[in-house]
Amino acid sequence: MNAADAGVRNSSFVLLAVAMLAIGLDVGVARITYGVVLPAFARDLQLSLTAAGRSERFTLLATCSARWSRLRST
Repeated sequence: MNAADAGVRNSSFVLLAVAMLAIGLDVGVARITYGVVLPAFARDLQLSLTAAGRSERFTLLATCSARWSRLRST
């Protein structure tokens, strides 16, 4: 292995570490935001937290299935 290969391997590990940190930060912020938004959403629509959570879940599933079907059609 020469010096160029070692540099590429080192930068790959740095990129992987940064990507893992970014994903972790994204998931953490999403969980905090969801915990703050869900009670307000439920209160505004006069829903129980269970009903509001189901509504959010169905929205997520519909969005994911629409994107998946669009990817499959191209």
